[in-house]
Amino acid sequence: MNQKPKRVYQNLNPSDARIFIDIKNHKVSFEYPSKSSSFWIVFQTMLFVWMLLILIFLIFNLPNIFYFIFISSNANAGTPSQSVTILGIFIALIVIIIILFDIGIIPPIMATFFIITNEKLLRKMPKIQLNLNSFVGGTHSFKTIKKPNSKVYELPIFNNVFLYYKATKDFSKYLKKIEVTEHDFNYLKQHLFRKTKTQKQTDYWKARFIFDKIPKTGQLKLEWV
Repeated sequence: MNQKPKRVYQNLNPSDARIFIDIKNHKVSFEYPSKSSSFWIVFQTMLFVWMLLILIFLIFNLPNIFYFIFISSNANAGTPSQSVTILGIFIALIVIIIILFDIGIIPPIMATFFIITNEKLLRKMPKIQLNLNSFVGGTHSFKTIKKPNSKVYELPIFNNVFLYYKATKDFSKYLKKIEVTEHDFNYLKQHLFRKTKTQKQTDYWKARFIFDKIPKTGQLKLEWV
């Protein structure tokens, strides 16, 4: 009797991973082409969240700031202090923005240390990144495959943020393996004060669905980001 495959975590590494799923033998394995540490991956996400919160704060408070300027302008209309009042308000606003961005590095660092020292939270980072991607307008794409031309169907490009599949009938019966890998090419990374070097890309990914036989009935539904 076939047993349910054991759940496999991403080895507490939230970076994009190659994923190899052997459905017939109930095996899952991960490989990590990126050499970035867990701290750096989590910190980038937390820094983006903090900057997003600052932006939301400023947007919601801009009407109040402009209203205060308008009231102050009317109150001081015709007096020499009008321009001084407006200038003072703008200087105060600039100072507030500088302070928010200046101390902005501290909350993301604290949040990063909190997450990487908590295994349960660290394992939730892919889910957090998916929700964040959806919040800022990340697009979910969909496709249904019904008549493949060969025993291998390839999703040619996606960001490896999220991939969901549902196979029915022959697609489920003959599905043997699923492989998620990055497109294999390098690019030149230029630095201002350091030598240009070649670096392997980890932004563009593909997924391959491998079948024992070409499916004739059923379908393969895909959703990805």
